[in-house]
Amino acid sequence: MKPEHVLEKIRSIYGWANEATTHSGLDILRDAVGAEHVILTRESRSGPDVRLACNRLAGDELNSLEPLWANDFADAPFNRIPSGKAFRVTDFLPLQAITESSRYQEIVRHIDGGLGASTKLTSQESSSVLFICRSARQGLDFSNQDLMTIDLLASHVIEANEIRIRMETSRNRESQGYGVLNLVDQAVVLLNQEGRIVFINHEAGALFSNCASLSCVNSRVRATNNATDITLQAAIRRASDHDFKRTLHPVFGSAALFRLSVPQERGLPLTVKVFSGSQLGGERYGLSVSAVLMITDPEKTSLFKAEQFSSQFGLSEREAQLAALVCSGARLKEAAAAMAISVGTARQYLKSVFVKTGVNRQSDLIRLVRI
Repeated sequence: MKPEHVLEKIRSIYGWANEATTHSGLDILRDAVGAEHVILTRESRSGPDVRLACNRLAGDELNSLEPLWANDFADAPFNRIPSGKAFRVTDFLPLQAITESSRYQEIVRHIDGGLGASTKLTSQESSSVLFICRSARQGLDFSNQDLMTIDLLASHVIEANEIRIRMETSRNRESQGYGVLNLVDQAVVLLNQEGRIVFINHEAGALFSNCASLSCVNSRVRATNNATDITLQAAIRRASDHDFKRTLHPVFGSAALFRLSVPQERGLPLTVKVFSGSQLGGERYGLSVSAVLMITDPEKTSLFKAEQFSSQFGLSEREAQLAALVCSGARLKEAAAAMAISVGTARQYLKSVFVKTGVNRQSDLIRLVRI
């Protein structure tokens, strides 16, 4: 394999660790040596054992190999070979002995295995074994060049898997910490320094599923309208900027840094508030949140607020509906359109709301609701 091809394979393998590609590192190694399957088994000294397979090997088929790992391979002579060097199984077990065994007939033959190459790498934290197999029926065993390719790529596959495990553990730990955001009745999205999604609470997941104006594209929050999306991405970058974070006032820094309106095909526009991730204390606790999005759908939030208005202040159904829309951020014209009434009628409803609630301005009405 040419050096430039090796480097490309290695880049792709680490791309798997960072989830930048759909090809797993095991698939890359399998294709590089023309194998049928690749299996990675990892025994940890501190955590759970892990067994992975390339995409061709389905879950049930991988599980069917368990007796081989637990018995045959554990006692095989090649298991005692020093780590760090790839070898052919047929150098230690004759192919005829392999193909005549009951294990081969019952399990291995059905997944096009039989000819194998393997390598083991150990570290202070774990021991990892890669097993690469070809079909014994085709009779093409692994060459010395194939073993050299395995030696070149195996350590990178195993290291990429270690990185993947650490990143997954970190994401799970963060997600558990952020789980409390699922109790919030507002859509919340947490983003990392690159603007990629770290966490979406249940409300945000439901909003993205039913909303045409905002969506998740390649782990990013994007607006369908191009001009709105440009503004949104600029706000996210600004909120994630380290230099900008240091300028936040210690008292007033909790306010939204940016607020933008996202038009919808029908109904009132969404309101997106962009906060700096430092306001969650993420940097203090080693978390990866750089920006926070809080998304409000005025029509959705107005549904439960209207009932509160009606019961608390004795408003009529239409008065309560208008008050809820206004307090959710809708302008009077937008609220009138959502209710299919004229702006003049909306003003009359609003005056009645002021009388019954004892306030004189919309800002006072909003403050009253937030008390």
